[in-house]
Amino acid sequence: MVGDTHVGYRHRRRDKKAKGAKDLDARDRFQAVMDQANTLDADAIVHAGDIFDHVAIGADRSFVIDALNSELNIPFYYIYGNHDEPASRRTVDRATNDTSGIERLSNDGKSVGEAGVTLFGIDYSHDSFPGESLEASVQSVLSNANVLVVHDTPYPVRNENGHHIHQKRGADFRKAIEQTSSEIDIIVSGHMHVGQQGTLDEFQTPVLVTGAPAPINSGKEDNNPSTWLLRVTESGIDGITRHPL
Repeated sequence: MVGDTHVGYRHRRRDKKAKGAKDLDARDRFQAVMDQANTLDADAIVHAGDIFDHVAIGADRSFVIDALNSELNIPFYYIYGNHDEPASRRTVDRATNDTSGIERLSNDGKSVGEAGVTLFGIDYSHDSFPGESLEASVQSVLSNANVLVVHDTPYPVRNENGHHIHQKRGADFRKAIEQTSSEIDIIVSGHMHVGQQGTLDEFQTPVLVTGAPAPINSGKEDNNPSTWLLRVTESGIDGITRHPL
């Protein structure tokens, strides 16, 4: 699990960059994610949005597609974030149409791997979140784990100390749970650049905030660039481990 790779970040104005990322080339970090997935022998890479930065150019888009095409032994599932602008989306959509190993997630669910995982996805939508209801299906009912991948500010999600990790800003994750008859076992969210874990109010659904694989957080919290490995067995989710980059 990863999010917010922001390929193209190097083109931002320096005064718009995080303190420790003035000379960051996020292409290197994207490649590091691919390499780590190989090292961990992952069954899939799941990207929770903002593959690109809003200033990504053609060379950045080509780099990502080339990297994905070289890693086709590991399927790549993704949603779009607020920084994935139309030109970048068109590039990835074309690759999705041309290559079976690159798939965009949606409300109808994708079955992944022998462990029986179903992935649902909601692109960044903020005030209109969650949009269409998630589609229950035989595969999601029989799955060992149903995973919802979103890109928005997680709310209302509490950390292990019982405090909300973010205040309400448009998206209410409870609405997505309420609008599906499939049981969602975990929500994975991009958008916030600091990785955290918590639980969703009322439903107690686990929530994983991926953070970013590069030090681009401009807040007071530590960056801790990393990815996450979600393990699923026939008994369901068997653990989540964080892997620094």
